[in-house]
Amino acid sequence: MDGLNGLAALTNLDLSGCTALANVDGLKSITALKSLKLNHCDVLADVDALKGLAALTSLDLNGCTALWTV
Repeated sequence: MDGLNGLAALTNLDLSGCTALANVDGLKSITALKSLKLNHCDVLADVDALKGLAALTSLDLNGCTALWTV
């Protein structure tokens, strides 16, 4: 997700169905992010990078079958 580095003011992002997405490390610089949809990202196993996103109020992880802890 290197292409998202310059989008610090982005507030909503929908990456639902991204079947190759294993982690969200590339999102940690998007500090204004309020809503994130990651539905059915089948291999997503790590969301630790979201810890620093204080503005995040809505997170949808429905169907992320490889994710065991949040």
